[in-house]
Amino acid sequence: EALTQRRVAQRYGAGAASQADYLFELRPPSAEAEGLYVDAAESQHPSRFINHAEDGNLLPSPVGRPHERIDFYAARPIQPGEELCFDYGVRYWAARSAGPVPESDSRWVEIRLRSLLGQLGPLLVGVVRSAPL
Repeated sequence: EALTQRRVAQRYGAGAASQADYLFELRPPSAEAEGLYVDAAESQHPSRFINHAEDGNLLPSPVGRPHERIDFYAARPIQPGEELCFDYGVRYWAARSAGPVPESDSRWVEIRLRSLLGQLGPLLVGVVRSAPL
């Protein structure tokens, strides 16, 4: 299901787009247009179960106008029985308390640091605001 950024906020709450497990960003928000997402939370389509791997065997490609679906293309030859995977990206994992399995992503240290910085950011802002001038 294609959703605008506004509709995602209604469904999941403000700022929750980065934390919803089955949202795929088709178009990031910009000054000219709001973000556009595909939400697979209620989908029965098999692509909902494609897992993460930094060096996945699939490449996602948003298609349609205005990018209403995602097609997946083989990034390399895929063997029969091989698990289908694509890279969810650092931003996906940094927004979560749990990161990818270290064996599936060499960036797991970067992901954990980004996640911690994201959690500390509001605390640091509060400390700065409460500090006497």
